[in-house]
Amino acid sequence: MKKILFLISSIVLTGILFTNCSDDFLETRPSNAIGSAELPKDPNALRGLLKGTYKYMQAWGTGAYTGATGQHDDSGIMSFMILQDILALDIIAGPGGWYTFTYQHYPSQRYSNHRRATFWWNTSYGIIKNCNAIIKAAEGNNDPEFLNITAQAKTLRAFAYHNLVRQYRKTYRLGHDGPGVPLVLEPPVGDPEIDSKPAGKLSDVFKQITDDLNWAIENFGSIQRPTKGMVNKNVAEGLLARVLLEMAYAPNESAKFDQVITLAKSARTGFPLMSAADYGGGFNTIDNVEWLWGHKQDAEGNISWPGFYSFYDIEKSGRFGYQNFLADTVFVNMFDENDGRKLFEWNDLGNGYDKYAIEKFVDKPDRTGDLPYLRAAELLLIEAEAEVNKGNYNKAQTLLDELRAKRITGYQPEVALTNKNDMLERIWIERRKELYGEGFALYDIMRFGFFLGGTTKVQRGPYHLDFDNELRDIPADNDKRYLREIPDLEFDSNKAMDRTKDQNER
Repeated sequence: MKKILFLISSIVLTGILFTNCSDDFLETRPSNAIGSAELPKDPNALRGLLKGTYKYMQAWGTGAYTGATGQHDDSGIMSFMILQDILALDIIAGPGGWYTFTYQHYPSQRYSNHRRATFWWNTSYGIIKNCNAIIKAAEGNNDPEFLNITAQAKTLRAFAYHNLVRQYRKTYRLGHDGPGVPLVLEPPVGDPEIDSKPAGKLSDVFKQITDDLNWAIENFGSIQRPTKGMVNKNVAEGLLARVLLEMAYAPNESAKFDQVITLAKSARTGFPLMSAADYGGGFNTIDNVEWLWGHKQDAEGNISWPGFYSFYDIEKSGRFGYQNFLADTVFVNMFDENDGRKLFEWNDLGNGYDKYAIEKFVDKPDRTGDLPYLRAAELLLIEAEAEVNKGNYNKAQTLLDELRAKRITGYQPEVALTNKNDMLERIWIERRKELYGEGFALYDIMRFGFFLGGTTKVQRGPYHLDFDNELRDIPADNDKRYLREIPDLEFDSNKAMDRTKDQNER
């Protein structure tokens, strides 16, 4: 179906999967030209491909496109995280490094012939294709180990599809009846007529995401994961809460807020909020008590210049990199002086761009800093947001107070506001303070667009860098500049896709 999906070759499947599952098997080839090799129906092989898929999610060059090698803003899920923050309000991509043009909302960065439109598509479908191979190989086997492996694969597939649609389609509230993305749920057979899939509706994609996560929740079983670098039932519950929160804002979907509350509570059970001291301790280990899931880095998989810490770490660990991500002064001034999350340092760059450096993320000395994918604090804020939408403002405020008391020395509980949108804005601001750098900023603006639209609340302040073409007035409600266009290569190879009806507005 796709030139740009990733093929698992039979040579690798019969060799590497039974050993250490090197990343080498994640190669790019036209999937409509060569069918997917059949995975051995052996748990060792399936675990091997799962291990490789987890590593692939934070590898450099995962979305490399035809005729090019990986770029330093092409590093898997990390690149998704970075993109969503620098397109919004609080993080600045300064001079001397990557992402500057994206930060400016430079038009060409989203066009269908641009590499960024291509490699984020590639990365998502690379994850999806590996998961499909695992799911297919384990199909029909009800042994607890096979069910657990399938539950992991379905959770990762849902995670990949949710990231994908949030890059290329409007938020569910506005786009649920509009075009989605191709739902690829089986390994390719090598016949373009069979492998090509239509865009369908966005609602179809979200149904598949929720179906996958619900199945996973029911089938993880009692097998314990060896590391928080892997998903489990708690993670699937948390991701489903995240997805349903977005869906619940659509017409006639508000009943989902009840499910969101139940899932968020269950998911964070056993994951207490960290202390303010731990929050300021470098944010680099999945051993942190409130991290449900993260990328477990190792020396072998470490990437230098394209790596996450290359952009954020200001040499606290001795690391050297691009170090061009800064904090907006307006954002810095939003924090209470006793807030342990206020991790900024005035940085004299000596080039007229003096700004606040961000000290939240500090790499480990051996360059193996982990990355967070899901934390208990996010789930608490998800729960609070759902309570507001149910009219339970005092319950929402109690949750906010619980979080703030952990982060702010001497914090005194506040009185709940009496207006729904005011309470939602309070939660939005708290999410910005708690989750900055973790990849939520733009998604939140899109989800909250109904009350942010037409205001100055999403206007970049005067402290942002004065580049040509910089977009100062960030559009609030799913503006086309938030979205990538579907890559040209997809339309070239997918016989079921229509450039006229399935492409985003330029």
